[in-house]
Amino acid sequence: MRMYNTINRTETTHHTKIMRFEPEHDPDPLRSKFKTINSLDDLPADRAEMMNELKEKISSMISIQEKNHPEENSLIAYTAFQEMQIHSLQHEIKNMYTVLMEMASALDELQK
Repeated sequence: MRMYNTINRTETTHHTKIMRFEPEHDPDPLRSKFKTINSLDDLPADRAEMMNELKEKISSMISIQEKNHPEENSLIAYTAFQEMQIHSLQHEIKNMYTVLMEMASALDELQK
């Protein structure tokens, strides 16, 4: 499992390679911290604390779902909720990426 990803993008324009968001020029130095974990026990302390808080929140949400909708499978309902959130985030990321590409293209045009 890999945590803390950076954005690397290479584009070729007229046989010249342009790197955007190169790791050595990353404006966010914390982003360059990578850690590969083999189990959840390897999580950094701050992430382990966040995970415990999220587990409590999820447990509470599932309990409420079971109480309000005993006929439904609460784990499937919660998984569907997570899938909905992931889909929404992916859609937003795609939109932001599209805007970034349009901005990069406009900047490239200005540099001509």
